[in-house]
Amino acid sequence: MKQIAFVDELVVLAPKAIPSLARLVAFGGPLTVFVQRLGCSYTDRLLTYLTQASARGYRILEIGTLEGIVRLVESGLGVAAMPRVFASGHARGREVHLLQLPHALRTLETYVVAPATSDAFFAACERFAICAK
Repeated sequence: MKQIAFVDELVVLAPKAIPSLARLVAFGGPLTVFVQRLGCSYTDRLLTYLTQASARGYRILEIGTLEGIVRLVESGLGVAAMPRVFASGHARGREVHLLQLPHALRTLETYVVAPATSDAFFAACERFAICAK
């Protein structure tokens, strides 16, 4: 059995010098994309956008913490993809922009998957507002 746990929006965390997606793809030189771990589906969506929108190259740099990624982006060294709910809190008071990806790439659905006998688990998730209805 699978049920949507929550729906989130993916954003691009970019330094202040990059206030829009248009500026992001027009900016010269290879772009550094920070990730917490390789193979992240959030990063895959950002790379899909970059590949479709620009011939600009990119390189991926794996950073151990999300806080480290935010600080590197704020320093102007690259960009990252992350859920808006996380990015909004960490971007407050920082020198960064949250850029909205095209609709087809920005909506994220996270599922809880459990054996079919887990009705009580899903009922508890809904009761405590852990899972979306």
